[in-house]
Amino acid sequence: MARYLTYDRDSKYGLEVPATVREMGMESLRTSWRNPWQNGVAERWVGSCRHELLDHVIPANEYTCADF
Repeated sequence: MARYLTYDRDSKYGLEVPATVREMGMESLRTSWRNPWQNGVAERWVGSCRHELLDHVIPANEYTCADF
């Protein structure tokens, strides 16, 4: 299980995300304020994970494809 969740300081996360992360037993790490290179690193990591995971998924039909 992951120990940390890194995300940026966007207001869309609200108070629910940090509370949920703590309930899951992880520590939430936010990127530095006004430090755009950290957001790029986080987005690259998420993109890499998505590509690695989705490269091995074969959608069964159009409905399944819409979920991705």
